[in-house]
Amino acid sequence: MELFTCEVNLGGDMKNTVVLNLVTAPELEVLRRVHGHDAVWGITRTGDADYPDNDAERETLQLKYGYEIVNGIFGPYGKLPEKLSELKIPVEQVIAADLPSVTTNIERKEAVS
Repeated sequence: MELFTCEVNLGGDMKNTVVLNLVTAPELEVLRRVHGHDAVWGITRTGDADYPDNDAERETLQLKYGYEIVNGIFGPYGKLPEKLSELKIPVEQVIAADLPSVTTNIERKEAVS
């Protein structure tokens, strides 16, 4: 499951913004439905997680946001989205959907005494 960092305008209020880390793809959709479709922005993919499985993530979201909200968005059963590409999020709200490349070649200089 893909993980993200994003900024959320709580209740759609631009003056009341929080930064969330380790947000899963289904949680992005819940946040968009709760706070407004344009309230979640600055979405940056930060990695992948082997956890949680579908049922564990559904349970976590239900405990965090309520059964009615989660079941209203995704239905009571079924597979949750695992990738950003499965959500209909406008590109203007996404900073980086791909992981940044990591440079493995590090140039080392000798210490000068």
